[in-house]
Amino acid sequence: MLPPVAFTAVTAFFHGSDTCICVCRTIVSAGSGIVSTDSGDASGHSGIVSAAFHFGLRRQLVTFAVASAIAVGLAWWGWPALGRTLVAYGFAARIPVALVMLFAIFGNWGTHYDVAPPGAEFVNRMAPLVKWFWIGFIPQMTGWIMFTVVFGMILGALAVGLVKPRPA
Repeated sequence: MLPPVAFTAVTAFFHGSDTCICVCRTIVSAGSGIVSTDSGDASGHSGIVSAAFHFGLRRQLVTFAVASAIAVGLAWWGWPALGRTLVAYGFAARIPVALVMLFAIFGNWGTHYDVAPPGAEFVNRMAPLVKWFWIGFIPQMTGWIMFTVVFGMILGALAVGLVKPRPA
């Protein structure tokens, strides 16, 4: 069994590799028609994000960030060792994605990394750094971290429930 630091490093490496492959494929395929630049193409969460824009971008993202912080805090409190590992992994996996989104927004790549979901076209008129803060930084550093921790805790609890204790 890997220690938590090694587990976090290995899983972050694989997640980062996946992000790099996605970015390279998008850059190589740009203009070829292979990869759609429609924001709904590669982001399965675009419907959820669109609903958030309907109710006001800032209010929804701030509310979600606060709820995410509370969920992560509760999970950490309930199982500190797994909580620390999952939070470390969450940041290790999401910081590179947030940086890719920053480059995509400033570079105007026209991919799911920098295009607002349908119904939120006003976001594309924001200054690049402001746009990245609202659609890149906040979701990556709150919602996706919460997703990682909460579902990691659920799967951790399932694993503990399914494993038979070893005789001493």
